[in-house]
Amino acid sequence: MSEFHGNLLIGGMTLKHLSGSLDEEPPAENAGWHGELSIEPQQADMIQSGRPYRLELDDGRAGKIIIRRVDRIAGKQSLQAIFDGLSAMENGHHREMKLHEESPIAVS
Repeated sequence: MSEFHGNLLIGGMTLKHLSGSLDEEPPAENAGWHGELSIEPQQADMIQSGRPYRLELDDGRAGKIIIRRVDRIAGKQSLQAIFDGLSAMENGHHREMKLHEESPIAVS
């Protein structure tokens, strides 16, 4: 697992400056990526298990995730949100270019 920093988009809100770990190697029984987010106890009320969110990493990658569960970390106040990726990781820079290239031009 590799460490990351990023933001979690929750509807109209964003949980900023989160850290966590990411495993992009597909497990044997389930293709895809997964990881863990460290969150503060007050942030736990803002996320729900089973609901999709968008995770945006500081390195420009982003993807849709689903929170499987939120666990307490022994000896720490922070919590750990375990998640699975629901979509392929996108590179934000390439995505923006692709959207620009595919955008139709309106002619009046």
